[in-house]
Amino acid sequence: DVNEARSVFSLEIIGGQATDRGSKGFISSMTAALDTVNGSSIMEIVKTLHDMGTDASQLDVLTSQAKLALADSWDIEDAAALMEMADWLMKEGHNQEAIESLIKFNPSSTGDRDSFKKQLEESGEAEDICNSILAAYDAWSAYGDDAISAWDLSRVNTIMGFGYGAGYCTYEEAMDKCLEAAKKAQESFQSWEDFNQSYLNGYAYWTGESLDDPDSSAGNRAEIIKALSSQANGPFSVDWNMELKKDW
Repeated sequence: DVNEARSVFSLEIIGGQATDRGSKGFISSMTAALDTVNGSSIMEIVKTLHDMGTDASQLDVLTSQAKLALADSWDIEDAAALMEMADWLMKEGHNQEAIESLIKFNPSSTGDRDSFKKQLEESGEAEDICNSILAAYDAWSAYGDDAISAWDLSRVNTIMGFGYGAGYCTYEEAMDKCLEAAKKAQESFQSWEDFNQSYLNGYAYWTGESLDDPDSSAGNRAEIIKALSSQANGPFSVDWNMELKKDW
């Protein structure tokens, strides 16, 4: 509720989108699609509550939810596991797995996407496997060895947000690791458009769904990014080529 929020926050509404700038804005934009799905960023919620002086006991529900999410989805139950997973996502992640899976289908032998897609369809593999491999093919064709690494780098920021919410790291530690992921994203891609396409290919690879299927979660994620990209002051209006530095 905006009117209620005005009693504790100073808000500047820009074209319907409250937009943060600087390195924090860049980092926030990397998880914009998932934050839209979830309705918020746990990193920002918990940081705001801490800044307001909220008692730790009042954060128990958020802390429990963050711990449960990390344990169930990532097998992360402490600070060491959190940092280990973040480093794995930046160095290997699902990107390496996707490329290794793709190589088994000898993508260079067919010459073009249509021929490779036909080869997949005739391989007898299940539809979800074909969707995953085709997504890996599209990413590899466009971005080479970085293929779906945007998916991994975005998830670094996601788990660090949950790690902060769970109490496994400080805000500074979380943001420092996110900054590493952001810098690697800049090194790997030329624009938000490239980053987002790699992210979507990664999501399609992970779910085994087609981005062209409007009824799938992959298709929905693609529509979310399309909508966010169209916003004049939205998350992807942040300068991709900005100098990323610690501003927290």
